[in-house]
Amino acid sequence: MDTILYLNASLTSEPYRLKLSGVRRYARTRGWNVHVIYFNTDMPSIGKLLADVRPVGVIVESCEDMPPVDRHLFKRLPVVYLDANSSRFSRRTPMIVHRPDEVIDIALNEFAALKRPHVAYVGWFDERFWSMAREHAFVRAASARGVPCTVFRSIRGVQKQIDY
Repeated sequence: MDTILYLNASLTSEPYRLKLSGVRRYARTRGWNVHVIYFNTDMPSIGKLLADVRPVGVIVESCEDMPPVDRHLFKRLPVVYLDANSSRFSRRTPMIVHRPDEVIDIALNEFAALKRPHVAYVGWFDERFWSMAREHAFVRAASARGVPCTVFRSIRGVQKQIDY
């Protein structure tokens, strides 16, 4: 049975667990085994992992607190990065990145159907690249629709409210 090496950033986060669950469901349809390593500063070297697991491919879950895992370490194995900060990688690096504009468009359509005169975005508790990208996309989309919005942002532990 072929094995996919999945380097996961969090054991406790519900979104990470849900993504991993989806990866495992898909892998079962292909007859693949998924070998999960929760990567942190104590994990074995990539070379040791590849020698021990002998995967046919690798999935690297994003984690901003960890340095990016260079795809060259995986030699010729196919590697896919999930929700990685694309500014930290070459444009040729294959990655799956969340598209906030599409999700925000769906959300604003729902709010419009509910006839909500005002919308809000509540960001992550610190300034993560993905939260800031979502915030900017949300403000742009709400402004384009003429819908007033408020952003709640935490900057170095201080809560800030910005009305648009």
